[in-house]
Amino acid sequence: MRVLGLGLGALRRLFARKTESTSDPTVSSDVTLGYRPGDVWTNTATGNVFNNVVSTAGVAVWRHVPRLLAASSTPVSGAADTAENTLATITVPASALGSNGLLLVSASWVVTNSANNKVLRARYSTISGTIVANFTATTQPTLRMDAAIQNTSASAQNTSGEFWASAGNSILAPTTPAVDTTASSTILLTGTKASAGETLTLNSYRCILTRPDIGP
Repeated sequence: MRVLGLGLGALRRLFARKTESTSDPTVSSDVTLGYRPGDVWTNTATGNVFNNVVSTAGVAVWRHVPRLLAASSTPVSGAADTAENTLATITVPASALGSNGLLLVSASWVVTNSANNKVLRARYSTISGTIVANFTATTQPTLRMDAAIQNTSASAQNTSGEFWASAGNSILAPTTPAVDTTASSTILLTGTKASAGETLTLNSYRCILTRPDIGP
């Protein structure tokens, strides 16, 4: 169906009901309350947005819109020392992950091509928190990391991931952090050099938060 040149999808977006609330929608946020497919629900406390895809009474389905929590393509280099330097801090809003949300973190580094160790890490959720990604580079000047942090409850996670380097890829050992995600938390991207005079640069990174559908 087209009206004045608009398709059905465009019409739904044009006339979509937009709800703002400090909580998420539920299976009861349905047609009996006036909701229909295409309606938008924003949790103003967490920033999460959901689109209604099924409005049947008692079995409504709301689809989470994946969120870009952080991204940067501005290179950041570690200090001229041998300490573990925090190169980026990604904030995860309180309760945004719910009980089973997922964080997808990607990052790329450039380091001095030498026999000296350069250690690249992602930690959750402080500088002394769980190391969810760890790789020691030597003569691999460019590296990329892809890691996932999955809530198994609001206060427990499983992690997985991979580092990519010129010599091949390295599967990351899974970890089981116990971070209370009902409070704000952070992901830190860090670097440590064995030789203070060498360079270790976080070239770019991004973090996406996604949630399963709310519904039966």
